[in-house]
Amino acid sequence: MVKSKSLKNSAKGLIRSASKSVKSELPSINNNLKNASNMVKTTTKKSLPVIEKGVGAVYGTMATGFNLGIKGAKNIASGVKRATTKRRSKRSRKNRRKH
Repeated sequence: MVKSKSLKNSAKGLIRSASKSVKSELPSINNNLKNASNMVKTTTKKSLPVIEKGVGAVYGTMATGFNLGIKGAKNIASGVKRATTKRRSKRSRKNRRKH
């Protein structure tokens, strides 16, 4: 299929007009991107103390939970130890009574 000359010319015209409009818009797009990046930088700088405070609170809570977990494990271990010593003493009493 061979395109006619008028179709080729109209396609070239479309490409030219599109490239002209893109070239004319590039500076404004570049400027907007710079503004957006500056805005992101400033908001990040302003929000850093809030983020640090939040992260500190989260880690503080995790540390407290971990410490409570260790205390709970120690309590459970001591309870198990008491239960086993009670059971042993009961067995020894039963054995003494039989003899």
